[in-house]
Amino acid sequence: MLALLPTTLAVVIGLFSSSTPSFGLDFPAVAWDQEPTRQEKQLDKKEKQLREVELQRDNAFQALRDEYAQLEALWLDQKAIASEPSSAIISWLTAQQLTAADWPQQLKELRAAGPCHEWWNDHLYLHSKAASNYADAVQSLEEAFFEVEQLRHPERFVKGFDQAPPGMILVPGDRFPLGPHTGRTSGFPNSLKERVQKLKSFYLDRTEVSCQDYWKFLLAQPTGMRPQHLPLGWKLDGQDLPVIPEAFEEAPVTGVSWNSAAAYARWAGRRLPTEQEWEAAAAGTEQRTYPSGERYDALEMNCLATRIRGVRPPQQFNQDRTPLGLLCMGGNASEWTGDLYLTYTDLSKRAKKVNKARAEVEAVVRGGSYLSSAEGCRNNYRQLYPALGRQYRHVGFRCALDAP
Repeated sequence: MLALLPTTLAVVIGLFSSSTPSFGLDFPAVAWDQEPTRQEKQLDKKEKQLREVELQRDNAFQALRDEYAQLEALWLDQKAIASEPSSAIISWLTAQQLTAADWPQQLKELRAAGPCHEWWNDHLYLHSKAASNYADAVQSLEEAFFEVEQLRHPERFVKGFDQAPPGMILVPGDRFPLGPHTGRTSGFPNSLKERVQKLKSFYLDRTEVSCQDYWKFLLAQPTGMRPQHLPLGWKLDGQDLPVIPEAFEEAPVTGVSWNSAAAYARWAGRRLPTEQEWEAAAAGTEQRTYPSGERYDALEMNCLATRIRGVRPPQQFNQDRTPLGLLCMGGNASEWTGDLYLTYTDLSKRAKKVNKARAEVEAVVRGGSYLSSAEGCRNNYRQLYPALGRQYRHVGFRCALDAP
């Protein structure tokens, strides 16, 4: 059961956003007769801080493993039914308007309801100080890595440029009609009506981020950070190097959490597109029904009717193209956007837009996939999936960038 811990703690691990390339790569050596430059000194300092923060993350994770092991031992020991509950359990009991005296009966009911890790994943981690400390340590490690990468690759974060960055297409600013939407609209009353939104010009990736590009992102990280961003179906070899599933190098990367998608975008000096930007790019000012136009043809896109049952290189679906040249916005892989909402079990309650992924926060997903019906491939169809600790084999992403 303990082996499940890194996976079952994905919700906790998700409280971070990652960033930029190249831990472990070789850099030109400084000649012995030359004084290190200011930038080299700063880089050396940041690399030392990165190693220190990585050690702090490892210590925090061990503390979390220890706490979970104690919980699991209590769970499995039938004689320990009346054991004094931990501070995390006390906090959980308080949230349920219960006291420590209620713990023996609650433990019996919890055992009957399911395994230990399900209770941990659904509830208890939210009351664990060790889980909170670990989430903070992961966040600190991601930020330290980002600072190092900015020093190593400053060219990636330059804001000014004269032409579209490689692999991106300019979506000119305009007034775009958006909605009315189908799909997930509960909690979003404005989605049920059409509105016009003025958007500034922005760049959008021509295709979803490929497995090959995502592999470079993983390779840039310290080995201890790679497992938390590893896509479904991928493995690390004996040297902790990421291995792309065979024949998928040019296919969109899928099976990555929202956090990992946002982390890649930041690493690349970009960001995830907003939901409005995604729809504007797919539908245009003429409000097309599908990215390629008004006609739905299952033979032109990778959707449910195509029966391919998986993502494929976008070049195989050149007809699934917007007039600007953006590929596979109708099918192949659905895509994470940058919009996050705190949603409620009471579907009549309005969702609240937030800036940070945390428990109970969902991210907007747009675009059809190989699992989508005709309705799911429409430009006005929207979905929401949990932003933390969830990976889906049909969901990938593409990046956006503000135009100067």
